[in-house]
Amino acid sequence: MAVEFQVVRVDFPPTKGVEQRVPARATFSGPVRIAQVALQGFQMEFTDADHHIGTQRLVIEGPGIRGNTVEFTAFLLFRDRSGSIDDRYGGFAEYLVAADVAPSPVAPVSPATPGSPVTPVV
Repeated sequence: MAVEFQVVRVDFPPTKGVEQRVPARATFSGPVRIAQVALQGFQMEFTDADHHIGTQRLVIEGPGIRGNTVEFTAFLLFRDRSGSIDDRYGGFAEYLVAADVAPSPVAPVSPATPGSPVTPVV
């Protein structure tokens, strides 16, 4: 078992009117057997003016595994107390992706042929 880690940054461009949805992925050195994604840090802000915060939501959907790749979707919602998503908001989030990566196959070693010289390893 070999555990590998990667930090993936997801940028949420300034937007209004919808909850943001951004697909993300991390590629590892070998086939991934199991993986988890955790929020490491984030920043979100209203981009045009100062507002009272009504809702903050940062959610991960997934992860899914495809060979060497772990895929997930990051969602961001930031709105004021008006109840609608009528102000531009954006930001970023950093996620830690941990994956149990299958070991690389080892090439088989041929057995020594009887009568062949053996070189000692020092």
